[in-house]
Amino acid sequence: MKKFTMPRWLILVSLIALGSLNLRAADEAVKPAGNPPAATLKLTGETLQVSEKLTIEFTDVSTPPAPITQNIHDDGTISLPFNESVVAAGKTKSQISDAIQKALVPKYFKRLTVIVKTEDRHFYVGGEVRTPGRVLYAGDVTVTKAIQAAGDFTDFASRKNVELTRLNGERIIVNCKKALDDAKFDFPVYPGDKIRVRRSLY
Repeated sequence: MKKFTMPRWLILVSLIALGSLNLRAADEAVKPAGNPPAATLKLTGETLQVSEKLTIEFTDVSTPPAPITQNIHDDGTISLPFNESVVAAGKTKSQISDAIQKALVPKYFKRLTVIVKTEDRHFYVGGEVRTPGRVLYAGDVTVTKAIQAAGDFTDFASRKNVELTRLNGERIIVNCKKALDDAKFDFPVYPGDKIRVRRSLY
C-alpha cells in the first residue's frame, strides 16, 4: 500500500495559517474590555478626568453606604460598594451620579440618591509669566486668557512656543501671537492642564 505524504508547500501553508489564528487569538485575549483609554475621551470643562478627586455621598435610604473619597483610576473608573465600579472619566458629575444609581438600584437598594462632589478645580501656568502658579478654573478659559490670569507674559517670554499639557498627557504647542489674531489657534484649557511659557532664545 502506497504511503500518503503531504506536499511540503501544503504543510508550510497550514503552519502559517495556524500561526495567524494563534496570534489573532492572543491579540484578542489581551485587549482591554469595557472602558475606553482615558486619552481617547472627549474633554470639556465640565467633564472629569483621570486622577481627579471625587467625594460620593449616598442619601434617601435608611442605612446608606459610607461616603467615598477617591481619585479616578487610570482606567477611568471609580470603585463603589459591593465591588461595583462605573466609568467616571469623560463624564460630568450629573452623569456619574446617574451611572452610580443605575449600578446600585435596584440591585442593592430600592431607591438611592447619589451626590457627586469635586474639590476646587485648577489649571497651572508656569515659566515666563509674571505670577506663575495654580489658577482657579472658572470655566471657558483659553490659553491666552489663562496666561493673562497669571499676570501675562514677561519681557523674556517666547509667545510663539507655549506648551499646553493635558491631564491625559497630550501635548500641544500654541503660537499665542497667532491665537490673538485668530481664535482657532487659541486652544481651550481644562482643569488639571499645565501651561508652560518658554523663554525666548533671542
